[in-house]
Order: sequence, then structure tokens, then C-alpha cells
Amino acid sequence: MSTFGGRIPQLPGLMIDRFEDDPDIRAYFLSHDHSDHQYGIDDPDLQSYIIKDSLKIYASPLTVRMLRNRRKFEELHDAFHPLPLDVPHKIVIGSSESAYPVTVTLTSAEHIVGSVMFVFERETPKFRCLYTGDFRLSKQDLKLKRCFKLHRGLKPFDAIYFDSTWCTPKNLWNIPTREEVLRYVEPLVNTHLQEDESNYICVYTMYDVGYENLLLDLARIADSAVHVTEERASLYKGFPGMTDILTTEPRNCRIHFCQKGYPSWKKSCSQVRRDYNSGRVMRLVFSYKKFIEEHKENPEQNPYVQNKKDKYLYHVCWSTHPSLAEVSDLVNYLSPDSLHANVIKGCSEKDILTTLQRGSINSKKWHVRDASEGLACGEKHKPKDGSNGNSSQSTDDSASESLIDKLRRKGCIEKRSASPSPSLDKLEATKLRRLE
Repeated sequence: MSTFGGRIPQLPGLMIDRFEDDPDIRAYFLSHDHSDHQYGIDDPDLQSYIIKDSLKIYASPLTVRMLRNRRKFEELHDAFHPLPLDVPHKIVIGSSESAYPVTVTLTSAEHIVGSVMFVFERETPKFRCLYTGDFRLSKQDLKLKRCFKLHRGLKPFDAIYFDSTWCTPKNLWNIPTREEVLRYVEPLVNTHLQEDESNYICVYTMYDVGYENLLLDLARIADSAVHVTEERASLYKGFPGMTDILTTEPRNCRIHFCQKGYPSWKKSCSQVRRDYNSGRVMRLVFSYKKFIEEHKENPEQNPYVQNKKDKYLYHVCWSTHPSLAEVSDLVNYLSPDSLHANVIKGCSEKDILTTLQRGSINSKKWHVRDASEGLACGEKHKPKDGSNGNSSQSTDDSASESLIDKLRRKGCIEKRSASPSPSLDKLEATKLRRLE
């Protein structure tokens, strides 16, 4: 759930993933079609303000298409302005003496369909930042991003505003990728469907969109259309591939995606209500948060756990947000001058940055870490120069200042304690023995 305030001080006059009726704001940018990034856009006064002043809401072409498919945004159709991905766009912010040009590049964030990250670049004064919105990208994905690169090497970034949804000590350092999860789920689904031709699968998620590849794969596995509500069907109007597998007719569908949120008999379609307790319906809840809640009591290595009270209910580890490891990869790859968390709930920004810094020891296991455990176990990241140096908590003897030291100097994370502390090597060895 985004807590980002929408403003970047060095980029006055524009607002990102937030909508306020402010005469100083002359352009809006939207990273994707999720409600927690659209605060204020439903306000009739705000919509009137945008229309009256002919302001633009910049987003990816796919996001614009989805927004225009929503009835509640009918008045804003002309305000939505699609920007092609991976192409620099020069936009003038404002129209008075304070107007200035900014170059913005949108690049895929792989959070949901149409989701993007924004690279903002300003010449006077010089400033470059990355706003990730919500994302889920691997280290390999990052290295393919042309918008991060100069002719030689990488662009220097002054700031990164990043998706910190799972950046707390109790989250998994490594979260299985969606592709890995699907490889585990496919045999589970196949077994249930093959037991009886009347069996079927119900898919439950926290949002209406963001599960497109999942639905396409399940439709392939079941060789069936996917039953959805009228509202969900309308969202994908005009989307190649999706419109081919979705139907509002439940009969003969072996995949149902017709209820938002946690499984509920009352909220189910008539067919699911009829079969809810019959054993015909396998209920799959695709939610990282729900999986973690179950995982604490069922420490299995599979990316899904069976509910103890309902053998037909499974919690599947499905995350469209980055793991701590993936955020760390992004930060280490781009080495910005400053970091800013976009999601701050239940802890401070310093806590988030300290958690990332402590994660220089990488766990390969899908292991829930309690606060008392401190660091995860595994291999240490190597420094960027390829040497076999110590972890990021050790003293950096190189001429260049490390990112962690830079953040400490600026007060973004806690400074080293003067008192001696156990070495990371000893702590790592202790934790490895614990897991053996």
C-alpha cells in the first residue's frame, strides 16, 4: 500500500501516483492502475480542475486503455495521455516564468499489466531520479534497461524512490518468482482436475488486475475459459489474449476468477456457492501476505501451504512486489546518492534502509526471518569491483565511498555502534548450523 506523498522536491509542478487539487501542479504521472496509487482521482472537484485547466495524466498506453475502460473515469478520457515505453519524452512543466523542461522515460515495471517505472531527468539544475512505483524485476531484467545506461557505463542517479512493500525484517529475503510458483502449482491443479471431470479451481486475489499471466497459464492447464465478473471482463476489453480466455458465463468453466479478496461463500457466483463445500472446488489464494501468515505455522519449502482446517484451500506465495534481495539488487546496480521508501507502514524509513543494508548476506532459502534472528544465512554479495571483500558492514578501504557509508553520512541509516559486535562471518556460521 503506497504511502508516497506524490511530490519530489527537485521536480516542482508535477505529481506522481497521487492527485491533489493544487494550482502549483501542472502535470500528473500514474505508474499503474491500482487504487493505492490513485489517491484523490475520484474527487469530482479534482476532475473538474484537471479538465478546466487541460492538464494531462501521463501513463503507459496499456494503463491508459484500462483507465478508459473504467466507467468512473469517463470524464477524464481526454486527460489520459499515453507515453510509449523506453523512449525519452521531453515535457514542459508549467506555463509561466517558472516553467521548465523535464525528460521522462517510462520502462516496464513488471508489477501488473501496463505498470511502469519513471526515469526523470532535468538539466537545470541537474537532477536525475528513478521512481519505481510498484515493480518486480530481477537483476537480469535491470541490466536490460536501456534507460539506465549511458554510452559507457550507467547513468548516475541522484535519487531512487523505491517500492518498499516487503522491506521489513519479518519478510522473506528471497521470494520465489512467479514463474517458479507456477511450476509448483501446475501439478497441484492438474491432480485436482483429473480426479473428477466436475472438479474446478477458484482463484482469489487482492486486486482485479495484475494476474494476467497466471490466468493465461491456468486456462492452458485446464483447457478452459476463465469465469469472471462483468466488471473484470470490461477491464480487459481490447486486450489481445485476455479477451479470448475470459467469459461471464460460468457453465463449463474449470477456472473461476469471479470473486475479489479472501474466499467467501456469500461473495461467490451461484455455481461456486452450490459446490463450495462439496470437494469439487479447490480454492487457491494467490497472496504473499496470506502465504507468510500460514508459512509461520507450516514451515514448508513449497511456495504454497494447505490450510489446516480446509484441505481444499491453499495459500500460494504470489508476489507482484520485489523481495528484499531484488530491491537490494536495484540499489547496488544503480548506486544512487539517496534512497526514499515509497511504502512506510509499521516502521520508519531508517528501519527499511537498515534492513536492506543488513541483507548483504543473501539467503537462498524461502525462510521467514523473525526480528530476533537478525540476518538471513547464505552467500555474501561481492563488491562491485569483483574483489572478495567483506560484507557491506565492514570498513571500505577503497578510495570511493560506498553507498552504505554515503547513506550513513547523510543520516539515512544508523551509524555503526562504537561497541564491538559479532562478526558477520560468525553470525552466518551460527545460522547455517541452526538450519542444518
